[in-house]
Amino acid sequence: MDIYSFINSKAVANHCRRIKHQFNTIESAFFVQKSLHHTLSEKQRAFEEIIAAMPDMPFKRDHYSCKLDFDSFHEFLHQYMACENKALQSFKQADGCLYTYDYNTVGWGELVNLGDIFNNWESCLDYVIKKCPMGKKFIISKRQINPIFSEENKTNYKSQTVLFNKNKEPLSVELSWSATKEETEVYYNAFDSLWFEIPTPFTKGDIVYNPYRTYDEYPNTPFVFTDMCTPSSDFYKDVDEMNVNGFFVIKSTPTVADTDCLLEPRLCFDLEYYDKKLADTERILKPISSFLKDDIDVVLLLNAYIAITQEEEWKKSHSYKAYIEEKFEERKYLEAKFEDIEEYEECLDAKSE
Repeated sequence: MDIYSFINSKAVANHCRRIKHQFNTIESAFFVQKSLHHTLSEKQRAFEEIIAAMPDMPFKRDHYSCKLDFDSFHEFLHQYMACENKALQSFKQADGCLYTYDYNTVGWGELVNLGDIFNNWESCLDYVIKKCPMGKKFIISKRQINPIFSEENKTNYKSQTVLFNKNKEPLSVELSWSATKEETEVYYNAFDSLWFEIPTPFTKGDIVYNPYRTYDEYPNTPFVFTDMCTPSSDFYKDVDEMNVNGFFVIKSTPTVADTDCLLEPRLCFDLEYYDKKLADTERILKPISSFLKDDIDVVLLLNAYIAITQEEEWKKSHSYKAYIEEKFEERKYLEAKFEDIEEYEECLDAKSE
């Protein structure tokens, strides 16, 4: 099995393949579970291949989010797949529930709730694929309506979702609302409680981004890589500590900020080199990159920052000036057209509406 093909980042996958880095059984299963490019059936076939071809080992987790004690990691994988199959089967059984959908055109972002409801998941999925032919991934939600509000049940419905691709193949599934605590630990927390070192090709000053996540405020934000996060302690070591550090530009300010302020995940195995042209205030990242790579000194860095920010401010002010001039000319035209001031004001009101 080509485990490198399950690493989300092509840059990281190619680097690991080039240096012939060997991942152990647990690490290999981690990349399979975290893959955003494979269907559930493809992942389960990979798990079966790991069980058949890779050595077994204990799997014990003493983490703040997860307490597990398996003598056999192979047995853990069997339980994981059983939870997944049970969840998918539960999702497909309507049991008097309703189905609704969002559609997703880029990664996990840009979710749009279109509002229709269906009494089975197949009709719901067929409808949304037909309605949104450009969509790549589709989220279908199964909802149990509960009209009785109580202190124990503070919402009026329970929900379970599955992410499908345009070929109607499931990519991920949530556990049912009736899942046990043990199933939750096995299915959700076990892999997320892992931490291990992953070789990456990124060096200080590289401009990178996460192409697999999109958020409205900072969509696919490029940033300058500085280093890997350092786990605070073994008890808190988990997947979130596989993030990287760096600097990005808050476009509206423009301010250079630490990536801890960035809303997007920046897991090292999701990152790619940023190969697009930097625009607007994000051009500041280039001199920061050059400074961190020791190609320029701090004086040139500051001069470049000042020059870019002043140019962008000039663009904004002239753009606003052009807008004001356009409105002024429009007002002059209206004043010349209408002799009666009341008719003129009514026209302005109509245009504003």
